[in-house]
Amino acid sequence: MPEDIALVGVDNDDLYCHLARPPLSSVTVNAERVGYESARLLDRLLAGRRCPKTAILVPPVRVHVRRSSELLAIEDADVAKAARFIRENAVRPISVTDVLRQVPLSRRSLERRFKKILGRGVAEEICRVRLERCKHLLVETDLKIATVAHYSGFSSARHLADVFSRELGMSPSEFRKRSRPKYVPRLAEE
Repeated sequence: MPEDIALVGVDNDDLYCHLARPPLSSVTVNAERVGYESARLLDRLLAGRRCPKTAILVPPVRVHVRRSSELLAIEDADVAKAARFIRENAVRPISVTDVLRQVPLSRRSLERRFKKILGRGVAEEICRVRLERCKHLLVETDLKIATVAHYSGFSSARHLADVFSRELGMSPSEFRKRSRPKYVPRLAEE
């Protein structure tokens, strides 16, 4: 995993997910909404009405991507090795030159193959992986933006804010505010 098969669990139990090797990706079910919809159906049944014929689908709160599913299936061994190196080291101050030391290719050749397979260059992939790490930390923790920047491989909070603005059109703080899970209102007491 994940090179040959991706594996995703459910309920996102942090202990179990992080004890697995590699750490297990998992779906967080919107249990509160499932309960709300179930209560609504039960209320219909108790009132003598029929249940709808179509299934009620409740989307998950989010998918927590971890190592068990985070890699694309890349058949080009050199590009796969470079992508793996980026994924494992992007939180450090790495550059395209560091990636090139991992594969027996010229910069031009690696860039061309990266663009063909992933649709982006090596530096763009480093930035993308850092942004994904950053977004995860913004949603899952209350760390200060400067700390998030450090743990995501950005040189400073200012650099992170510039990249965030350019790539996502908003500040890290605004992303955090918008991305935290919103829950369905509880049933009113009667």
